[in-house]
Amino acid sequence: MKKEIEIFSKFVFSDIEKIVKEFKIKNPEGGILFLITEKEKSKIKKLQQIFNKYKLSLIGAVFPQLIENDNFLENGALLIKFNKMPYYCIQNDLSEEEIEYDFQMRELSENIKKNIHSSKNYTLFLIFDAFVSKIASMLSELYVLLADIVNYAGANAGSETFKQIDCIFSINKIYKNALLAVLLEDNSECVLEHGYKAPEKKVVATATQKNEIISINWQSAFTAYSNILFENFNIKINSSNFYKYAVHFPFGIIKADGQIIVRIPVSLKKEKSIFCVGEIKENSLLTVLEAPKENSYKTIKSMSKQLKSKNEIMLFYCAGRKMHFNDSSKKELSEFRNLLKKNKIYGVLSLGEIGQIKNTRLPELHNGAILCINI
Repeated sequence: MKKEIEIFSKFVFSDIEKIVKEFKIKNPEGGILFLITEKEKSKIKKLQQIFNKYKLSLIGAVFPQLIENDNFLENGALLIKFNKMPYYCIQNDLSEEEIEYDFQMRELSENIKKNIHSSKNYTLFLIFDAFVSKIASMLSELYVLLADIVNYAGANAGSETFKQIDCIFSINKIYKNALLAVLLEDNSECVLEHGYKAPEKKVVATATQKNEIISINWQSAFTAYSNILFENFNIKINSSNFYKYAVHFPFGIIKADGQIIVRIPVSLKKEKSIFCVGEIKENSLLTVLEAPKENSYKTIKSMSKQLKSKNEIMLFYCAGRKMHFNDSSKKELSEFRNLLKKNKIYGVLSLGEIGQIKNTRLPELHNGAILCINI
C-alpha cells in the first residue's frame, strides 16, 4: 500500500482539483486522507464536491494547525495519498453509555477483523473527535476485542478553543462525536513520548465523572490542586490564572507498571471541579507533573533512538505541549528534524495522542506528547 505525504500551506481549489483529477487517473482504486486546519474548515463542502466529481475516496479530519518542518501553520491542508485506499470506517454518534459504546466498538472490531489477512501486519490508525469523553474506555474495549492482531496509533481532532466542532468527515458528510478508523498495512511504526516527570507525592481521584475530576483526597479538586501547586512549586492559582499554570503542571495518572499518562486540565467548574482532555477513572492514583524543561530535548532524543525507519514520518504534536513550550516548541521540532536527519517533517497539532503502553500493544490516550508514525 504505497503512500505519499504532501502539504499545502496555501489552500487553492484549482490546485486540489488538478491533484485529484491526475491522482484518479493514475490510481483508480486510490484515495486521500485529508487533514485540514480549523481556519479552512468552511472549505470542506467544496472539497467533497471535487472528490465526488472524480469519484475518488475521501476521508479527513480538522485539526488546530499543521506542522511543516519547524513551523506551525494556521492555514492549509495535509494530504496522505494512498495508491490503493485502505479499509476505513467512521463511527458517529459515539455514546457515553458503556452498553452503547461496547456495541459500537464491537461493530468496529468485527469490520476490522473481516479486512485483516493473517499474512500481513497492520496498524489501526484512529482519529477521534476530542470531545468524545470516553476515548480511553473505548480504546480499552477495542483492545479486549482485537488484542494484539493490530498495532494502535492515532490522535484527537477538533478546535484549539476546546469548543466542539464538526471535525471528522467523509466524501459526503461531516460529523461530531465521531471516530475515523483506518486500517494501515505494513505494520506502520509508531513511537510516542511526553517527557513529563512525576514527583514523589501522590494523591487519589476520589470522585470523577468521565473527564471531570470532582474531588482529590476527599477535597474539591480545585482546592487540592491549588494546595499541591503552592506546596511544591510556590504558585498561587485562582480562576483567572488557572489555565496559565495548568498547562505547565498537568495531572499524571500513575499506572500499575509505573508509567505515566498525562491529563492536561482545560477548565474549571466554579473553582471546584477540574475538566481535563481525556477521562480519569475514579480512584486513579494521581500526581501533579512538572512539564519538560525548555531546550532539554530529552524527549526527542529518546524518540529518535527508538525510530527504526525515518522515512515518511508524520508528527502529531500536542497543543498543550505547544502552549507549555511557546516559541521553544519550534526549536524542539527543528532539533528533532536534525536528529532524524530529515529535510522535511510534516504533521498536525493534535488535542490528544494515541500510542501503545511500552512493551505492549495496549492503546492509551495521552496528552502533552509527540507521536511519530510511518503512516
